[in-house]
Amino acid sequence: AWQVAGVCHPALSVGGDFFDYSVTDDVLHLSLGDVMGKGTGAALIGAGARTALRSTDAAVAAGVDLGVTVTQVAQGLLADLESAESFLTLFEVALDAGTGLLRYVDAGSGLALLVRGDGTIERLDGRDRPLGVLADDHWTEHERDLGPADRLLVFSDGLLDLVPDQASWWEPIGELVAGAADLSGCLAAITRLAHSQTPLDDITAVAVFGAGQDSGR
Repeated sequence: AWQVAGVCHPALSVGGDFFDYSVTDDVLHLSLGDVMGKGTGAALIGAGARTALRSTDAAVAAGVDLGVTVTQVAQGLLADLESAESFLTLFEVALDAGTGLLRYVDAGSGLALLVRGDGTIERLDGRDRPLGVLADDHWTEHERDLGPADRLLVFSDGLLDLVPDQASWWEPIGELVAGAADLSGCLAAITRLAHSQTPLDDITAVAVFGAGQDSGR
């Protein structure tokens, strides 16, 4: 009952953004991360983070708290992040495809929007720091319920460079999500924005659309 897809437009030939999604036992796992810096070093850390997060999918699908698994991943990445003098912002999602229960961890990202079927825009965020800032940090799981006509967009901060007013970024980006005919149309609109000017940063976005959309929307 859910559709998911993503796009990534690196500012350089190799970027520090990454996204990933997979399904385990009817649970959709979605990750979007942004490693501070660009180039090969950032890309390698991103690849390691993606692999480490994937290794927790079975535990998350079995009901383990998402904050616990992100904390474990952060501890495993800490040495690499400290060595590179870098950090990783991350938005991690587990969506139960049967019930619509959305669990998420926001590690210093704050860039996720839930657009309800009636057009209401809700920001999803938290107060936790990025991975790699403090060695003894822990992360917190949050919950929302998604309906069949709801839409979720998670993205990196490169997209903020393309909106007129960054102080109220959620309004134009939320309107873009709400106004898209379908998931592919939403990502195509983001791609057009990315190509409309020279990118200053990597631009990455992943969208999840419920299948029960109003065709007249």
